[in-house]
Amino acid sequence: MLPTPAQCRAKAKEKAELAEPDPRHRKSLMSAAQAWAFLVDKMEEADSVISNAESKARKADDTKAQPLTLVPAFDVPPLGGVRCR
Repeated sequence: MLPTPAQCRAKAKEKAELAEPDPRHRKSLMSAAQAWAFLVDKMEEADSVISNAESKARKADDTKAQPLTLVPAFDVPPLGGVRCR
């Protein structure tokens, strides 16, 4: 199961804190911290895209529920009495 963004954020913080006192493994721990932070960004981006799509779908459903009323933009005179050659 995928971790939540909060869990990923906690892992990133944990790895960054472990990297400070450990010069031998600092580079790999910082890489891991950056990877967890990257995952958080991508998860939040995906959540945003999904939320926007759901919002648009709800708006589309709302407009479908209401009947469309056509109103002429100008008055059109009747064609009675007009002869074509």
